[in-house]
Amino acid sequence: MKKIFQMLVMIAAIAVVMSCAGKPDAVSAPEPPVQEPQERPVVQPVVEEPEPERPVDEVEFAPVEAAPVEAAPDQAELEALAAAKAGADEAREQAFAAGGDAAYPDDWSGAEETYGEAESSPRDTRSQAREAAARYRAAADKYKAIYTAVVKSRADESRALADNARQEALGVKANVAARGDYNAADASYNQAASSYKDGAFEDAAEGYARTAELFIAARDAAME
Repeated sequence: MKKIFQMLVMIAAIAVVMSCAGKPDAVSAPEPPVQEPQERPVVQPVVEEPEPERPVDEVEFAPVEAAPVEAAPDQAELEALAAAKAGADEAREQAFAAGGDAAYPDDWSGAEETYGEAESSPRDTRSQAREAAARYRAAADKYKAIYTAVVKSRADESRALADNARQEALGVKANVAARGDYNAADASYNQAASSYKDGAFEDAAEGYARTAELFIAARDAAME
């Protein structure tokens, strides 16, 4: 019995020794866990969804007013158009007969262009008829200006001839030796000068040409 007790004591002592040998010398504190970086939440922009397109049948359109239909030209406007065309035709023939197309070719081309625009202008409505008439009148003004320039140039040439003939008559004392002839020529000269001043260049050209002949006759009479 005593031996059994001793054996138990020895076993208990061995167990104590073995348990002490298995423990570590110093107890180390556990390392703190590593915290992973937290990602910041990404704020997504709020995108407004477009309104769904409405069917064409449901779209409201503003009412479209129909353009008023212009009336046809009345009798007075048609007569005004006819008169404007007649005036342009007359001025055109007059300028052409005076040689305006050759004397002033550039101005003549411009007048012809305006006349052609008037001829091709529509005239179905009142405004169109008025516009065509205005173009005819513009063409007539251009033709008249050409004609005036031509006859004025002729009047200037005739006046120069009359002035030369007058000086020749005075050179031989025709105002004394052939006073009657000279006075008749002088009266014709004054009348031509009056026409020129009034802008009647065609009459002035004819008057100066006739005056030049009268002064030459007075000169010849004085010389005899």
